[in-house]
Amino acid sequence: MRYYLLVDRRPAGPFAKDELLARSDFRPDSIVCAVGATSADAWRRAADEPELAGAFRADRSASPAPSGGDPSTRLILLVEDDDDCRSLFESSVKKEGFRVIAAENGRDAATKLEPDAPDLIVTDLMMPGVGGYEFIRALQAAGHGGVPVILVTGAVLDASTVAAMRQDANIVQAFAKPVDISALMNAIHAKLGTRRHAPGPDAA
Repeated sequence: MRYYLLVDRRPAGPFAKDELLARSDFRPDSIVCAVGATSADAWRRAADEPELAGAFRADRSASPAPSGGDPSTRLILLVEDDDDCRSLFESSVKKEGFRVIAAENGRDAATKLEPDAPDLIVTDLMMPGVGGYEFIRALQAAGHGGVPVILVTGAVLDASTVAAMRQDANIVQAFAKPVDISALMNAIHAKLGTRRHAPGPDAA
């Protein structure tokens, strides 16, 4: 597999895995895109690419990322103006065992950041009033720049736009609507180091 590497907001390459690892500027948070990938989330952190992630594990062995954590200890903020989508996201996240706060737009979400800042935010990009991108900028200005953000959007995003957005510290992944709920839940668990919820024997 070969990858393009985002350098100063411009694609460079493509490079083979060994070539990337030899670069002094290549880190777990470097943004890469596999050659031939066309999906909205094709540009992603190197640490999120399965083939590349293993290269960083040795460096992290002294302090591994948390795994198997309890979702009930994590708070998710959902920001979505469409009632049906918001309801679907909220019920899906609750089924996974997370605590949830839902907001209908960026302005509403900004009022729900305190007293407890969320561990992760899932936000629509295009909303009336204060949209997702404006909300993310407000997050950074308010000192919440470390809270990871997953974008969902009905807009068509080309690879360069997604790559530019993911340069922001908050944004870790982007999903196009209609969202694959299982993939979204996997992304949330992967980022927070939590385990998938196992339904009980009485679950439908």
